[in-house]
Amino acid sequence: PLHSNFWREHSELWRQGREGYFSRSFDYGQPAVRAYYRSLVEETLERYDMAGLELDFLREPFLFSQGQEEAGMAILTEWLGEIRALVEKRGRQRGHAIKLAMRCPSRPEVNTRFGLDPVGWAKRGWFEVLVVSPRWTSIEFDMPLPEWRRLLAGTGVTLLGGLEIMLYAGSGAPQRRIIPEEAFGAAAQVLHSGADGVYLFNYFQDDFAQQAWGQHAAYQRGLRTLGSLDELGRVARTHV
Repeated sequence: PLHSNFWREHSELWRQGREGYFSRSFDYGQPAVRAYYRSLVEETLERYDMAGLELDFLREPFLFSQGQEEAGMAILTEWLGEIRALVEKRGRQRGHAIKLAMRCPSRPEVNTRFGLDPVGWAKRGWFEVLVVSPRWTSIEFDMPLPEWRRLLAGTGVTLLGGLEIMLYAGSGAPQRRIIPEEAFGAAAQVLHSGADGVYLFNYFQDDFAQQAWGQHAAYQRGLRTLGSLDELGRVARTHV
């Protein structure tokens, strides 16, 4: 049910050179794929009077056929320039600016290997917010945020450190949901490392609050704590 008819009917547009699940991702090297996603952006901009639009390159980052990532970077950059133009046009029609955000892998070199160029896009002024994060299997306590801050110097981009909801501490360790003390530790590292803020992924109120915090009021206090380095300095934290 998550797949569109367009995906079902056009297997020739899937990535090549890989086996398994991610061989069925769309290949952005194909013009029809870029046109399809551009149309989705256009529809969203037309339908909703939004403050901002996020392009999520972490769900999933597999955008090109195997071995085509380097060539794909230029293709994706051209496509992103078109998206930025659409966003600016709709903002003028709405009478207010519409911000553009990116969610990208936590390490600059990993972006390059996937064919992503968030630093280059930032220097072109194409987006306002960058969220860097691990993909999903584990929260990451040592994201190179000072390096990102250096690379983004002069761009005016807001830098956010993304916190995932799972923890995988190492080979042979179980994957499990993080506890509040671990979330506090990761958030403290994000803010102490120079990020402008903390971005939460899958911190759902009904599900996570009941399992981790135990009650709604404690969950709300936890959210406020995660956004403040001063508040984080007052609570117990675990740094994995």
